Amino acid sequence: MSNEKKYIMVECISTYRMRYAVELNTDDPDVWACDTVVMSPDVELGQQWLGESIFSHREVSKEDLVKYAVEDCDAYKSWTEEEVIDRLVIRDHPTLTCPSIIDKEKLMDDVAKQNSEGMPDDSL
Repeated sequence: MSNEKKYIMVECISTYRMRYAVELNTDDPDVWACDTVVMSPDVELGQQWLGESIFSHREVSKEDLVKYAVEDCDAYKSWTEEEVIDRLVIRDHPTLTCPSIIDKEKLMDDVAKQNSEGMPDDSL
């Protein structure tokens, strides 16, 4: 097995369900509450993280890793390439599970269990 390494950039979207409560006058249209939240969602009633969805992956160079890190966070501008690699790259680790080797039977059982329990209509 080769000791050479490559770097794969995996990009995800993290999804949250947010709830807001907006007070309106009795004769105001309900849709004004939606406008209020879109224009200034200052205070939330609550939130629930719904998970991450992978939308792309590709091989990148070390230079690209530094470029993307700095693009996402100005604090990394002062870091060297080695610091970016050492601090921000997930390394081979025996406890990490590659999605291609997930126990599909267990996953299907979990999904079936979740579907059988159902979700309240207002859960999303």
